Amino acid sequence: MSLSQALNQFAQNLGRYLSMPQIQSIRSRRRNGESIASIARSERVSEPTVRKYLRVDGLSARPPVRRRRG
Repeated sequence: MSLSQALNQFAQNLGRYLSMPQIQSIRSRRRNGESIASIARSERVSEPTVRKYLRVDGLSARPPVRRRRG
């Protein structure tokens, strides 16, 4: 699944996008042992949203570059 497809799927489920800095913050804080509830409160998103972004692989800060044919 490409990044744009993943984000489109999230948009349908969430109704809005989280910024890449928010996603990175969620992931790094969880790696540092912070609870999902605490992250959700400080980021002002729901706990299921935090879990969703922790589950997803393949989200990078840089969008994929389209290669030219030929």
